[in-house]
Amino acid sequence: MTDYLLKKICTKCNIEKDIVSFGVDKQKKDGVASCCKECKRTQSKKHYDINIAYYQARNKKFYANLSAEKKIQYRVACNLKESTKTKRLAWQCENKDKLRVYAQRWYTKAIPEVLSKKRKDYREKNPDVFARHSVKRRSSEKAATPLWITNEDKEKTKLIYLKRDFINEVTGIKHEVDHIYPIQGKYSCGLHVYWNLRIITATENRRKNNSIPSYA
Repeated sequence: MTDYLLKKICTKCNIEKDIVSFGVDKQKKDGVASCCKECKRTQSKKHYDINIAYYQARNKKFYANLSAEKKIQYRVACNLKESTKTKRLAWQCENKDKLRVYAQRWYTKAIPEVLSKKRKDYREKNPDVFARHSVKRRSSEKAATPLWITNEDKEKTKLIYLKRDFINEVTGIKHEVDHIYPIQGKYSCGLHVYWNLRIITATENRRKNNSIPSYA
């Protein structure tokens, strides 16, 4: 490339641009591509969109031939890219319902030991998140407890939690106390009273999430 060549006309858009707007092409006399980077990018995207099936099949074949170690390295490298993070976040925001279905499907098929380890690791790495969640939960239960509830009603509520602890100890399967009508529901708010409580497995509780009964 010559030192005096500071500008060049793109053969695609016919606009004179700075030399930095062009890529390198060693086959050219001046060593500069005839098409600017922006036009080249547009042309490449158009070509990819037209031949997307071919490129997807090629990428799938390339990935399938990688070793297990190479696949992990490839996934890690892709996940670290800012473009990947941006696309993933945008997709998650636009497909919250679909993402929830995927998560529930994975949760029902997951091995209990794997789930337990994942929860334990996450709890150890994010103690502040669980602390905030506990405070919020206690605050919500307090706000959802009516002032007119009697001491007898409060004792019945405590008995339900004691019964849950007993079932956990006897069966070895994690059970939780669920609010039939969620106290933090999206469209409604139930009460923290014994007639709105039931004992179900942790798996069922996660699957139910904050949804209200189908008969409501």
